[in-house]
This record gives sequence, structure tokens and C-alpha cells, in this order.
Amino acid sequence: MDDQGFGLLLEDEIDAGQAHRLLESIGFADTQAAWVCIKRLASKSDIKDTLANLLPHLFLTLSGAASPDRALVSFERFVNRSSASSDIFRDLAGNPRTVEILVSLFSASRFLTEILLNNPETYKQLAEHKRLAQPKDASQLDEEIRATIAAFDQADEKLDALRRFQRLELLRIGACDLLDLFDLTAATAQLSNLADSLVRACLEIASARAHISTSGFGIIAMGKLGGKELNY
Repeated sequence: MDDQGFGLLLEDEIDAGQAHRLLESIGFADTQAAWVCIKRLASKSDIKDTLANLLPHLFLTLSGAASPDRALVSFERFVNRSSASSDIFRDLAGNPRTVEILVSLFSASRFLTEILLNNPETYKQLAEHKRLAQPKDASQLDEEIRATIAAFDQADEKLDALRRFQRLELLRIGACDLLDLFDLTAATAQLSNLADSLVRACLEIASARAHISTSGFGIIAMGKLGGKELNY
């Protein structure tokens, strides 16, 4: 299918049969739902032109996805959650690799999808392969956590900040795992390092809240965490 054929899906004149045939050729199981989804995206007057530029590579990528239907629905949710959808469409139209990463994530993992949908502004970080795939040791994670919670005074606020940090790190690790930037050993080591640092941070928060020193107090990790083999 050429670029012009994809563009027909944005036109009001296209008949239902033609639209369904186009969408079926891409691999959608529910062509009606996919067409409705595309029409909703196209109804946003501020992004229709940029959507037309994006569609060819988006559909090409969707055609190779494990679940094109789920990926398209998640893509629409991603656009709707974003504060500047027109900027995102322009960015994606010029960065096909980012489109491929998003479709892979949306198609393969509901867990990672939900993290990204709740933090849509982080999508650009997923395209920074060299930075994304740089392993973090415990000391680096400790430093990042301290910087994250330093802006808050209350224990509950610090814990909320820790939870946000955890979700974003899980997105980073999970994306690297999904994109084959980490092998199994690297992914489990990163998850274990993250857990270690989060436990240390929680201990420090509890210590400050209870006014009790952590001196002489230890937390012993058993099983998969103790063996640096933690999974998701």
C-alpha cells in the first residue's frame, strides 16, 4: 500500500468497504474499531495534517506488530493523554524509530503501556538508545533517588516520589528488555539493583520518621533478590 492509499483513510469520501479492506491488509482483526479510532484521531483539526504525514510509517509498523488492534488503541490513548498532540505527531513523523518503539511497547506489554500513558512526556527517552541501555549500578540509583526525594519534606510525599521513580525505572528496564537492549542477566540485575536502592531509601525514610538510627540495623534479601535474579 502506497502513502496515498493510507491517506484515503483520513478522507470523508472513502466508503466503508474500501476502508475495511485497507485496514484488513494492515492486519487489523477489528477493522471497524480501527477505522473509528483513526477517524477520532483525524477529527482533531490541529493534527490532521501531521497525522497524514505519520500514517504511512505508523501503519507499516503496525502491520508487523503482534497486536495491531491493541497498539492502535493504546496509541490513541497516548495522544489523548499528551498535552501537545500536534507537537508529538510532528516529532513522530520525523522519527520513525520512535514510532517503532512505541508500537512494540503498546503491542507487547500492557504493564509498560500503562506506565507510559501515565507519563506520556517520557516517550522521547525511549528513543535515546545509548542512554536508555546504559546499566545503572546501586550507587547511581541511590544518588538519583536522593535527588528525587530531596524536594519533599513529608514522609508520604517522599514515598509517592519513590513510587514514581520506581515506575519510570521499570519502564526503562522493561523497554530495554523488550527491545533486546538488555539480555536476561542484565535485566534481572537492573531490577535487583532498583529493589536494593528502593529498600534502602524506604529504610532511611522510616528511620527519619521514627527518629531511630539505622546503625546496627540490616535488611537481608533472600531468594531472587538475594541472588540478583529479581523479575518483574
